Order: sequence, then C-alpha cells, then structure tokens
Amino acid sequence: MVPSDASIHRTRGTKIVARTSLTTSLLFLVLVAILPLAAILFYNLYSIRVDKEREVHAEAFRIGQMAALEMQRVLGGPSGHPSNDRRSASGIWPSTGC
Repeated sequence: MVPSDASIHRTRGTKIVARTSLTTSLLFLVLVAILPLAAILFYNLYSIRVDKEREVHAEAFRIGQMAALEMQRVLGGPSGHPSNDRRSASGIWPSTGC
C-alpha cells in the first residue's frame, strides 16, 4: 500500500508521481542558477592564486639574481668592477698551491 503523504499522489492507476512544493521547486531552481556562478568564482580564485604564485617565484628569482650580482661586486675588488675578479677567464678559481 502507498503511504498517504500529501506530496505523493496517484495518476492513471498504478503510476506514482512525487509532487514538490513551490518552495522546493524555487529553491532547486535558484541552486541550479547559482552553480555556474560558483564554478566561475572558484575558477577565478584558483587562477588568481596561480598567478600570484608565479609572481612570487619570479620576484624571488629576481632578488636572488640581485644578491648574486651584489656578491660578485663585493668580491670583485675595490673598484667593484667585474674585471678585477680573481677568477681566471674560464670562471674557475685559480689554485693557490695549498
């Protein structure tokens, strides 16, 4: 026997169709309308996060290069010119004979 619920009714004999209230239908419609907007929002947030991560990596790389250039300048000699560097032309430190 079919339960006597207000949301269920019989149509044409044995076929049972579930009825939804107007509030439930509107809620479902609003949720379906919001899903694409939520998907776009989360995609944009993810995209912004990835872009910021790339910017941070690029900035860290740039700062590392600046530090390396500063170290090269400091180790280059009193004039700070890279030609005063004690390394040989091949870029390898000469042996000191120790």
